[in-house]
Amino acid sequence: TEYAPTLNALLATRRPRNPNDSTLWAAHTLVSESTGAMQFETDRARFLGRERTLANAVMVEGRPLSSTVGPVLDPIFSLRQRVRVAPGEEVTLTFTTLLANTRDEALALIDKYRNPRAFERELLLAWTQAQVGLHHLGLSPEDAHLFQNLASRLLYNDPSLRPSSEVISRNALSVRSLWRFGISGDVPILLVQLSEDDHVRLAQTLLKTFEYWRTKHWGVDVVFLNERSSSYSQEFQNNLESLVRVLQSNASWKEVKGNLFVLRADLMSPEERTLLRSVARVVLSGRDGTLSEQLSRARRAPLAAPRKVPTLSSPRIETGVKLNFYNGVGGFSEDGKEYVITMNEETWTPMPWINV
Repeated sequence: TEYAPTLNALLATRRPRNPNDSTLWAAHTLVSESTGAMQFETDRARFLGRERTLANAVMVEGRPLSSTVGPVLDPIFSLRQRVRVAPGEEVTLTFTTLLANTRDEALALIDKYRNPRAFERELLLAWTQAQVGLHHLGLSPEDAHLFQNLASRLLYNDPSLRPSSEVISRNALSVRSLWRFGISGDVPILLVQLSEDDHVRLAQTLLKTFEYWRTKHWGVDVVFLNERSSSYSQEFQNNLESLVRVLQSNASWKEVKGNLFVLRADLMSPEERTLLRSVARVVLSGRDGTLSEQLSRARRAPLAAPRKVPTLSSPRIETGVKLNFYNGVGGFSEDGKEYVITMNEETWTPMPWINV
């Protein structure tokens, strides 16, 4: 990571994993009406603080950001600028995150978006493009919001629409066992369990969802699992496959990963069905109603309560006792037989780390 002071921007890039990988540059910039000093941070560990989470990050408490840049193990983008808002007045701050193929391109984009009017212009263009795209797909803004809600649960591996940990722990197979069905496991998997004729409406909704996601160049494997009893399974299977073929014939499938699959549960082993449920990031069922109803009922896992920072009633060593080689956290006792560490609610020992 690096900081460009004349542009009020942070830049980051990662060394390619192999020579054939393309290089990508990311940038984060702040445009404001304030002339106050800019603070920045690119190290997540420093931003959160020892034994803390985003719920009680140490830097949110008002401490100055550390201005850490360089090779960072767990990078973030954080910019801070203090502003004063007079009574009845407004202050606008615009944060912009950019991607580019080269450092020069990233710097050029940063310079472009330093113009306060650039955001309004891009917002208008994006809104217009979105309306055209929705009209082309025959979707409403409410549909798009619903599909984005579902996408966030796939992107961030939200457990609210997955089976319980007890079910997942019963899985004894690797994802390679799905290869015979053509499912690679390289992209997020959405599993849809269907068994009745009226469940086709949920399948139709998710086909529209899949098509919408592809216009955003986001790849997902959507697996429709036909759980109907074997004596009536084939007709229901044919209906589902027909719906999928219509979409595949009308859509552009180039350069976007992800596909549609229609599987019969009676042709899978119990172990394979358990595997499929355990690796899917979201599991929906036709028995549970519409997509909107299932998302409304699902509750995101609550954020863990901030851990209370343990405090010591008193340090182990009295004030004035000399420690040899004291480093601000601890030191050797005078006889050299003990290493004494003193902590309170504001200090922690350094976090150990080894490159293994």
